[in-house]
Amino acid sequence: MDNTSNTSLLFAFASLSNHVEQVAAFFSLNVHSPDFHVLNSDEESLKIEDVRQLAQDILLKPYQDKVSVFVVLHIDKASLAAQNALLKLLEEPPASAQVILTTAHLSSVLPTIQSRCLIRTIEEKILAESHTSLDEFLSVKTPAQTISLSEKYKEREAALQFLEHVVHELHLKNQKTPTFSQTLLLQRVITAREYIAKNVNVRLVLEDLLFRLEK
Repeated sequence: MDNTSNTSLLFAFASLSNHVEQVAAFFSLNVHSPDFHVLNSDEESLKIEDVRQLAQDILLKPYQDKVSVFVVLHIDKASLAAQNALLKLLEEPPASAQVILTTAHLSSVLPTIQSRCLIRTIEEKILAESHTSLDEFLSVKTPAQTISLSEKYKEREAALQFLEHVVHELHLKNQKTPTFSQTLLLQRVITAREYIAKNVNVRLVLEDLLFRLEK
């Protein structure tokens, strides 16, 4: 952690999943450390009871690390009572604690929460390190390249993350220089992502998408 370790952080992601892994990767944290705490799950929003427990745990000294890390997932989904109860902890965390909030919908996070946090968008950094770049994706021209890329993302979760990355990058590209071909490709990628999310065979969907790039 750097010298912002006593400033509450709010991480905005384009993706809906794997926030814990992405936060850990950004800071090179060990998710299995006794000083790394995740207060809620992707499926369960933060409740006021969780904040009350945090108010007690945040005062405890770290077991082995210099700083205890407390991660709240999808703060935009937390109850209003929980968000309001969290405000003081965000504003005045002890020096030995780091509070990190995540969201995929920054505009839905209360202004009072945002004002008490350092906001960072880190999705581009982490995905750029872990995924095939948009230029590499667009350069797929042969059956061998198609098979290689579909093999790399044969697992459903990996494929969904990759396609979320492509959608995000295409959106940015279209905002700068919109073209009909890019818009059509964006629609195809979004459709492929929806099919994979609905449990259609991952490799078949990816190969169909990539074979279209060859033409």
